[in-house]
Amino acid sequence: MKILLLNDDFTGLKDTAFDGEPRGRGGAAIVVASLAEEYARAGHTVEVLTTHQSDPQSIVEERTSHVCVTSLPIRYPKRLRHYLTLWNPKASRLISAFLKANGPFDAVHVHNVHSFLTYNAIPLVRQYSRNVIITFHDAMSVAYGRIGTPQYLEKNDPHLTILDHVRLAGRSYNPLRNSIIRRMLRSATTKISVSRALREALEKNGVVVDAVIHNGITALDGDALEKRTQELRRMWNVEGKSVLFLGGRLRKEKGVLHAFEALRMVRETHPNTVLLLVGARSDAEVLLRNYPHADVIQSYIIITDWIPQSDVRAALWLSDICLTPSVYLDPFVLVNVEAMSAGKPVIGTRFGGTHEIVENGKTGFIIDPRNAGEFAKAITKLLDDPDLRQRMGNAGRERVQKNFSLTKQVQQYLDLLSRE
Repeated sequence: MKILLLNDDFTGLKDTAFDGEPRGRGGAAIVVASLAEEYARAGHTVEVLTTHQSDPQSIVEERTSHVCVTSLPIRYPKRLRHYLTLWNPKASRLISAFLKANGPFDAVHVHNVHSFLTYNAIPLVRQYSRNVIITFHDAMSVAYGRIGTPQYLEKNDPHLTILDHVRLAGRSYNPLRNSIIRRMLRSATTKISVSRALREALEKNGVVVDAVIHNGITALDGDALEKRTQELRRMWNVEGKSVLFLGGRLRKEKGVLHAFEALRMVRETHPNTVLLLVGARSDAEVLLRNYPHADVIQSYIIITDWIPQSDVRAALWLSDICLTPSVYLDPFVLVNVEAMSAGKPVIGTRFGGTHEIVENGKTGFIIDPRNAGEFAKAITKLLDDPDLRQRMGNAGRERVQKNFSLTKQVQQYLDLLSRE
């Protein structure tokens, strides 16, 4: 088959402009890169259409023996986001030119288009393929931001009111946005969600989903990571310390402040504990400034800044516990799967799709991050019991192999893409 994938950003082609950071930091970009390589490895011709914002003029094309990536120069004023992400004349012109030059396609797999490729890309690609799948990685098709309303956090109800939309969007609120998105989504032949939690949120806000396909990964190889793990252990000076891992986009909604509070409590009885923050230093420093007890814990926090994905895996390997304490509907936290593949127990949020990955009491603990006592108690329980950490880590690795392998994910998608 000739397959086209679309995503707003992309990473993953070695020795090209798309190799590593800072491009493609989001989970969707990593997933799309993995799918592109696997589709090609299965014998299919693969094209990827993405965007960049650094150069407003040049179209970037990169090609390996397996995958061809075309990146379009698309950017706009942030205040116009909820208008120009529906239809942007420049984006539509560039996408149409690409499709005319490279189409038709046997199948198209759309991912995140809600920032730069625009929702209008969906009806455009439909003209060049009879089979257009869209995978929702977040709730942006029905929301103006992350779903963390009081209604959701207290009652687990992801339905959004007009007032919720206005609060999230502020002055950029577009009353026609969601109805226009729903109309453009009609061009997709199949709609997929990456978790049951996200599916519920989409459907309660007007977008019907056909199926759930969880993201998958290639199992981590500890032997291959061992040398780099030891190097990072020395570089970060964590030899002999208990290491808590928290990585990704370090924002308030990711529960970082709640992790700070749990760390403060844990250190009273476990003074050899450190928190490894793997993400943007600038974001971490802002959060630390907003934490009232920063002076107490600052010396026990290690901020790595953005590091290559291979180093993220090595960081997981050297850690003792992985924390994913989001306080919003976090659809599918890929680092949960990566941590379990590394044999690490996960203390994860009850909000979003984490409970579909982490089995409470078996591969980790599911907690409400806002309850600092509960959060700290879960960390302490694992620090006090190395055998429990080992058992949970082993169970997590087995669960990933059975339920969250990249092979399983790819086959599910190829079955859909090959449908007539």
